[in-house]
Amino acid sequence: MNRLKEYLRSYLNNQEIIDQLKEKSDSTNLESVFLNIKNVFKIEDKKLTFKTSFLEAISGNGHELFRISSFISSSLLSLLFFYEAINSGGIYFTLNNKKVLFDKIYFEFKSPTLTNKHFDKFTAANYDALIVSSLNKEVIFIESKFTEFLEYDNFKISYRYQNDLVTKPLVNDFFNKLKNNHYKKGAKQLITHYSGIINYKNKLKSNKIDYSFLNFNQFYNYSLLNPTIYFISVLYDVRKIKDKDYSSYFLDYRNNVYNKFKKIVNNKLNNDITILNLTTFQKLYKYNLKNKDEFNKNIANFYHLDE
Repeated sequence: MNRLKEYLRSYLNNQEIIDQLKEKSDSTNLESVFLNIKNVFKIEDKKLTFKTSFLEAISGNGHELFRISSFISSSLLSLLFFYEAINSGGIYFTLNNKKVLFDKIYFEFKSPTLTNKHFDKFTAANYDALIVSSLNKEVIFIESKFTEFLEYDNFKISYRYQNDLVTKPLVNDFFNKLKNNHYKKGAKQLITHYSGIINYKNKLKSNKIDYSFLNFNQFYNYSLLNPTIYFISVLYDVRKIKDKDYSSYFLDYRNNVYNKFKKIVNNKLNNDITILNLTTFQKLYKYNLKNKDEFNKNIANFYHLDE
């Protein structure tokens, strides 16, 4: 991971911003982190206010305030990218051969996982973003990754997921068939995300989630409209760093983890949830923004989104 940071530091090639993100905010102080990020990237309030989006983005269960202070944080990149995408007019996704505009977003959306006796006893699934189409007919759950897929491990999955009605098929046909050198923690996260989406589709609530927080209840209530539901994973394309080891990690996650998950959910599980093709922040920036010219150039340039 230290080697990767050096590659990224060299690739991003803006030592001033990297140092400001690292040194000029106290990662334990919410206001300090917020103001530092806003000032470093010169972020403006438009349709969305950055403070509201920031508070949503740090409301997860994974020490997001600390993580969002890092220049290689997927939490930070997801917040910056999708905040600007929505504020610049929205972002298009092609669904069933039709371009659909998404112009509403909630960061760190949560949904309870598991079913039967395990429901509501454990932490919820956290999604980097939930976006809603302009006509409220489609929602996409978004998971983003920056460097996480480089962390290979021999991750073990909980017995609860092995015995749960919804997740058991994915454990047996997907997780248990992965090799030890695959990104198993990421595979387990995909199963968790799927479980949470099923519960969202079934309009289930959890007493562990604060639905009154900011605009959360509004975005939960889109489930009451019975929208078409999608899930997508968005990665930062480390292949641009031109290091063959990191390119292989990216391709391995896409081909041997994500695509196998997608195939099982789309072809074998009949739950009216569609897993979309994995994409990258770079591709979304180039091809999917409604008004690319209005996207914050400080963010685009720092992350080399146009390359």
